[in-house]
Parts: sequence; C-alpha cells; structure tokens
Amino acid sequence: MYGTLKKIFAFAGSKKGLLKKSLLFSFLSGLFSAMQFAALFVVIGALVSDNRDGKFIWISLGIMTVSLIGRIITTYFSTMEQTETGYCMVAEKRIHIGDRLRYIPMGYFNKNSIGNITAIVTTTLGDVENSAARVLVSVLGGFFNSVALVIVLLVFDWRIGLVAAAGVLIYLAAAELALRKSVALSGVRQHTQESLVESVLEYIQGMGIVKAFGLERDSTQSIGSAIKASCRDNLKLTKASVPYDAIKQAVVRVFSVMLLLASVWFWLDGSLPLAYGLILVIASFMVFNDLENAGNMASLLQMLAASMDTANSIDDTPV
Repeated sequence: MYGTLKKIFAFAGSKKGLLKKSLLFSFLSGLFSAMQFAALFVVIGALVSDNRDGKFIWISLGIMTVSLIGRIITTYFSTMEQTETGYCMVAEKRIHIGDRLRYIPMGYFNKNSIGNITAIVTTTLGDVENSAARVLVSVLGGFFNSVALVIVLLVFDWRIGLVAAAGVLIYLAAAELALRKSVALSGVRQHTQESLVESVLEYIQGMGIVKAFGLERDSTQSIGSAIKASCRDNLKLTKASVPYDAIKQAVVRVFSVMLLLASVWFWLDGSLPLAYGLILVIASFMVFNDLENAGNMASLLQMLAASMDTANSIDDTPV
C-alpha cells in the first residue's frame, strides 16, 4: 500500500504541494470531528453528577459549534485542493505525452497501435483524474483520523485504547492482503481496457469499408468480444476483493462490539467511572468509521497504480 501511495505523490508532479495541503486539511477536519467527544463528555459528566447548571449546555453548544464550523472550512479547502490536484496533474501528464509523441519514430505505429495511446490519454488517465487525489486523501486521512481517535481512547482508558489499536492493525492487515490479491488482476484489467478502446477506434475508422463490403457481422463480433472481455476482467477484479471486504467488515463489527462490552465490563468491576464508560460506549460506534471509509477507498489503489504505470510507460518509447 505504501508503494502505491508513493506513486500517487510522484505522479502529482508540480501539484504535490496541493496534495500535501489537502492531506493537512483532511487531518484537521478529523481533529474538529473528534471535538464532538469533548462536547459529549461535558454533557454526560453533568448528567452523571446531576449538575443542573445551565453553563454546561452552553459549553457543549460552543464546542459543537467550533467543531461544525471547523469541519466545514477544512473539508471545503481539502476538497478544493483534491479537485485541482486531480485535474491539473493529469492535464500536465497529457501535455507531456503529447510532447513525447512529437519525437517518436514514424515507424513506431507500424508495430504499435494508436489505440493504446488513445486509451492512455482518455480512459486510463480519466481513472487517475477522477480518483487518485480523492483516494489518497481518503485513505491517509481516514488512517490519521483513526490513529487520533485511538490516542484519545488511550487517554481515557489504556485498556480500551489497546483494543481499538488492535482492531486498526488487523483491519490494515486485511486491506493489505486485498491490495496484494488485486495486483495481477489490475494489470489484466488495464490491458483489456486498452484493447476495448483499440477495438472501438478500429470499428469507427473502418465503418466505410465495413458498409461497402458487407462486413457488419465480423466487425460487430470483434467489438462485442472486446466489450465482453472488459466486463469479464472488471468483474474478476471486483470479485477478488469481495472476500477481503467481508473480512474487513467483520473486523470492524467484532471490535466495535468488543469495545462496547469492555467498556461495560470495566464499569461493572469499578475500574472505570460511569462518565468514562458512557462516552466509551458511544465511541465504540464511531471509532472505526473513518478507517472503514479509508478501507473502501483502498480497493481502488491497485487499479490506480496500474493506470499510472501504463501512463508512465509512454516515457519508454524510442525517440
């Protein structure tokens, strides 16, 4: 996973600074989101102690207001930086490919299909354009936010924090296994996508000859086979990750229940105050949310890695 994330940073080129800013704002958004636990703690502490002073309402409201405004601002800037990074870095890559094509030998296309290059600058870079920056920020941002929440749980109770940390580590291990499983299939899927674009171009460019000589059936079978192959390989890639997605879901649910039961158990044996127990029960439903979202996005990483490798392969053409 680390290697793929590193590729996205390298692919960003001159927009790497914007990508880092987006990550920073995403992390700050997670911190503002975590402030809601402080507001809950204030309210629960007042309820447990039967304190009816109205100032606790205003303190809680103030914390939630800061949390909400902070999340709105940081999420706005994070999304804007992601969008600009995604479109601009791919625009730079398309310009680079166009510049590279000016220097390749004239005989290059006698052995290589123009459909491959067309697929790279359209479908392949389209995948990177729409997903790369968003996936990177979601994966790293979700991981950072989960780590921040685990640290908060360690402050409340080190035993609960260790249970949450174990859940995060096991979830990341399952995500890494899913990523490795899709390595080979991502390359096959990328090749199939290129073949599909090549078949469509061949079909369109040869439309006059097809109609003149009555070759509609043969040409239709060719493009039909390419579409079916694309469907088959995309489904293979999806199905390969389904078992690991189930494992990740199971890890999240099991450790959420473990956090809940542990909080209740420690309160019953008197080693955890009631206010802490209640806030940790609530936290058990929320601590893995960002990590789960990051894991869902991580399934796209290997596909993006294959797309970026294909786009970078243009630099290997002779001059």
